[in-house]
Amino acid sequence: MAKQINDDILIGIKEIQPVLGGASESTILKWKREFPSMPMRKIKGQWTTMREEMVHWWSYFVTDNLEAYAEAKNHLRKLST
Repeated sequence: MAKQINDDILIGIKEIQPVLGGASESTILKWKREFPSMPMRKIKGQWTTMREEMVHWWSYFVTDNLEAYAEAKNHLRKLST
């Protein structure tokens, strides 16, 4: 059975927490303030993100390498224009 695209959209902190190692809501919101590159935003009052993008961000975060994440995102933007 094909995977639904909606499976990749995480809506609400409770759905995002497992991707971020089970971090608490307050920790996730603190990270969002401290690290603007964190790929989540509020849509209609709910924190929302794409699973794949958050997993990608998390892999850079846990290795203390968010600068490389930002550079990779900028590089991808340049390639798509």
